Amino acid sequence: MYKDTTNTTRAESNESNVRPLVGRLRFLKSAKPSISDKFNQIPALKSPQLESRLGSTKVISKVLKPYKAPSYLNAEDIKALENPEIEWSKCIEDIKCYANWVKQFEACNIARKLCKHHTKLLTDSPLNLHNFILDLLMLLESQRSPLVKNALLVFVDLFTYVKREIDLDLIVPCILKKGVESDSFLVPHVINALRRMCENCSEKRVINALLNSIGENSKMIVQGRVRVIQCLNILLKKMGSRISTVKEGEVIISTLVKALSEDAIEIRNAAKEGLAIASDEINNSIEFKQLLKRLTNTSYKNLLEVLGKTDNSVEEPMRKINSAPGNIILHY
Repeated sequence: MYKDTTNTTRAESNESNVRPLVGRLRFLKSAKPSISDKFNQIPALKSPQLESRLGSTKVISKVLKPYKAPSYLNAEDIKALENPEIEWSKCIEDIKCYANWVKQFEACNIARKLCKHHTKLLTDSPLNLHNFILDLLMLLESQRSPLVKNALLVFVDLFTYVKREIDLDLIVPCILKKGVESDSFLVPHVINALRRMCENCSEKRVINALLNSIGENSKMIVQGRVRVIQCLNILLKKMGSRISTVKEGEVIISTLVKALSEDAIEIRNAAKEGLAIASDEINNSIEFKQLLKRLTNTSYKNLLEVLGKTDNSVEEPMRKINSAPGNIILHY
């Protein structure tokens, strides 16, 4: 009986062809990395959109490298350094790394520790300190507000601990400018830096730096001029009863008297506040009147004219200045 072997032969032929193919597929499958293996080979991801497209959060979390954001130093964090000389050298270099703002931020933190605990190291190298301050002033122009804030914190510590070895004529105009340009986030830190300067640095050097800032920029906007007068008022509080016995006191009073004729009411009010402070600190109307007399006649008459009083009554207008509404521009 004739047997049809066509189908059997065809099936055997197909099976012989499939077996090597299956083996090859198994080999390729074992050699080819899986999707999860690919994820494990991808470097840390930076784009949230790319992360969401590549896979689940569980897989991505294994890929991302841990990142610690830079943080400001609290008072308890400002500790002495084990190798201050090495840290000072590193700080000088890192403050120049404009392509790496994190390094600059950390350099500011190191500088704060140096200011508080290793002041002599800074003052013994005035050229390095001067160049460092120049770089620090550059940070005030940064577009990163946290970096600007940390630079201002360094200036606070420079004013508090280093004091005499820093160039106020160089620093004050830049800080005043930043106070005028900055948003509400930075303004309190500008004010704090200026206040620390007034409280800790030489009265003569501070007054010169403040008045030179106005002189060099006669078009300084109202807010900047008000800030200068507020600084002078802080100095009056610091000087206390010495106002009438030192030249710096007379310079401040003379400046405040001239400010009474300014067009901007904010400036006039700040000047009135300063005269009220002087009157309170001297606590003697006759002595205060004599101080005013030592000014030019024009300035003295201008003061009386603004206050609306005659030459024989200075104590009363001072009381009115003290009680005048709206004369406090800023609480220190």
